Amino acid sequence: MGARLARVARVTPKASSKWLNGEARPGHDKLVALCKWLNVREEWLEYGREPMRNGIHPDQQYRVEEHAQELAQLASPRSLRVLNNIAQAAQDGRLTEEDLMLLEQIANRIATRPAEHNSERRPSHHDRLKEKLGNNDSSVDGNRPAGPSTEPDANGD
Repeated sequence: MGARLARVARVTPKASSKWLNGEARPGHDKLVALCKWLNVREEWLEYGREPMRNGIHPDQQYRVEEHAQELAQLASPRSLRVLNNIAQAAQDGRLTEEDLMLLEQIANRIATRPAEHNSERRPSHHDRLKEKLGNNDSSVDGNRPAGPSTEPDANGD
């Protein structure tokens, strides 16, 4: 992390290490550059004053998290796994600038997709099975041939 910080701020790794360890503070020009890179407000980085980013009021943070939880309920198990992996990587500080650029491209691609494309979804095996069961299609049971029941009726016919 220190080497990446050093590259962004254009300082030596030793200088960035001192910043990270609280042994020194960046000058104003370096602080401004870091804030732009991190997309945070100077007051937040220097003094911890909320909000962290412009445009998000501290009490709006709760609404953002609540909205994310609502959206997560709509996600498929696979997409939820992927999103959780991304969130964990972000929380652990493992997302690189390259990762963020790629995620931004993906988000922009999805955002510009026509609405009908978003709702178009090929039926899954599970959906097809539920549809067949809903139609009482006996061909769902692999042991019985499709068509009329081969079970004798109650009259013994």
